[in-house]
Formats: sequence, C-alpha cells, structure tokens
Amino acid sequence: MAYASAPIDDAVAVPDSRHPLAAKLPKLKMGRSWLRWTSGLTVEVDSKPSRQAQRNLSAQGASIANTSLPIGSVVPGVWRVSYTVRVTRAGSVSSSIQVTIRWTQGGVTQTEAGAALAGNLTTTREGATRVIRPDNATPISYSTVYADGGGATSMQYSLDLVAELVAADS
Repeated sequence: MAYASAPIDDAVAVPDSRHPLAAKLPKLKMGRSWLRWTSGLTVEVDSKPSRQAQRNLSAQGASIANTSLPIGSVVPGVWRVSYTVRVTRAGSVSSSIQVTIRWTQGGVTQTEAGAALAGNLTTTREGATRVIRPDNATPISYSTVYADGGGATSMQYSLDLVAELVAADS
C-alpha cells in the first residue's frame, strides 16, 4: 500500500470558524522533525506483512473442493499461508482429514498437502505455514479431503486459514 506524500504545507490544526477570535488565530503547521518521523512511519508500516485473506470454518463434516482464498488480486511477491485444522467432534469410527494449499508459480500449479490426520480425538490437530511465491493475479486456494469412518457419529473439524503478503515485488 502506498501513501500519499506528506501534506507539508497544510495546517495540522485550524481554529474553529465559529470562535470570535478565529480570524486572529494562526493555522498551525507540523514541524520538520514530526514530518520526518511520520514519513519514516509510513515506510515502516508498508514493509510489514499484511493479512490479505482469512477463513474460519467450523463444524465441517465433508471434503472441501478447491476454493480460492478471498484475495482481490494476488500481487507478485512472497506470501505466507498458514492454517490450522482440528477435530472438533470425534467420530464413533476413526476418520481422517487432510488440508492442501494450491497456487501457480511460473505457470505451473503447485500443491502442498498436510498430514492425513487419522486421530479420532478432539485433541487431534495440525498447524502449518507455507511460504510461497504465486504468479501475479493467480488464485491461492485450499481444499480438504475428508474420509468418514462410517460410524453412527461422524467426525467434524474446524479449519482456519490466513494469507499474508510478506514482501511485495517492486
């Protein structure tokens, strides 16, 4: 995100025009040291990772087809995609869940799949971070493969995903 240039000649504080002395009071200007500090602040903020998309899914009980993360337009650079998946209801028969992240790099589809979690306990979980470099304007997506054990009670899981732009290309 690029910020506008500092408004060097604009007033920082302006007298209330309804005040009887308003015409006699000067408009206040920001000093040079404050201008330097705020200019440096915008550079510092621009250099930090920024969350571009987030998904929080709960009470899932089936596979999720390949789904693009809600990012307006993927800009070129380095991205960090993190997820956590957890069994939230144990099934009466062991089931499994596996998360896959997809993107395109150099025109070639890339995938990274997590472990197939077959633990049938609500303490069964996985958290992972993938550092990727997707092509410009191509989607970053996720999917899950759910295998139901077929018991009277089916397993359910939650899935949380975050995509962050870590370093945009110039």
